[in-house]
Amino acid sequence: MRILGRLVVVFACAVAGCQQTPARTPDCLMLVGTTDAHGALEPETVVGAEGVSVTRNGVLALSGYVNILRQKLGERVLLLDAGDLYQGTLVSRVSRGEAMIKAYNQLGYRASALGNHEFDYGPLDADDPDVFGVLKARIKDAHFPFLAANIFDAKTGER
Repeated sequence: MRILGRLVVVFACAVAGCQQTPARTPDCLMLVGTTDAHGALEPETVVGAEGVSVTRNGVLALSGYVNILRQKLGERVLLLDAGDLYQGTLVSRVSRGEAMIKAYNQLGYRASALGNHEFDYGPLDADDPDVFGVLKARIKDAHFPFLAANIFDAKTGER
């Protein structure tokens, strides 16, 4: 597991028998999971002990990891997210999550779960009665599906 700022990245090889050599095993899948990105598009500079500063994180850092894995494994790399893509940085908030969706499309995510922050932005505009207007627009913009198992309509009780 690596922590890239707000991104938590978990690497896992998902077929028994390919534990040590996924690049040489044709039936191996490399799962790359992220969670709680919270709009971490841009790298950040962190000042550590003794005044040493390091620039790290963001989608750019993640894309480097993913590109290296794809060079070795090609389409056997599955990039997945566990939710909370946006809400946490100015760029993500101002674009109401659109910037993160564009970045995830570019990275080639295969799916993402819906986190609580995917519901933060409400209607598309002041005249829109649909409180899920922005969420529906972001889902439409995504080149990957959003997954959910525990979301219910408050009025009807239906999934």
